[in-house]
Amino acid sequence: MGELTEAETDGFGLVGDPSCGDQMMLWIAVRHGRIANIAFKMFGCPGAIATSSMLADGKSVEDARSGST
Repeated sequence: MGELTEAETDGFGLVGDPSCGDQMMLWIAVRHGRIANIAFKMFGCPGAIATSSMLADGKSVEDARSGST
């Protein structure tokens, strides 16, 4: 959890569902085609927070995009 500085960040995303109040801010750093670092801030229900914690560094960008493990 947390956030990356602007200098560290290669991508940023903001998603949410206004009807239930969930919101996620996500920062990503990519090096040599692999996720070098991810940071996020999640606001919402316990299920949404727990799901967010499953993000993992080290995946290739392609695996992360496709949802592969």
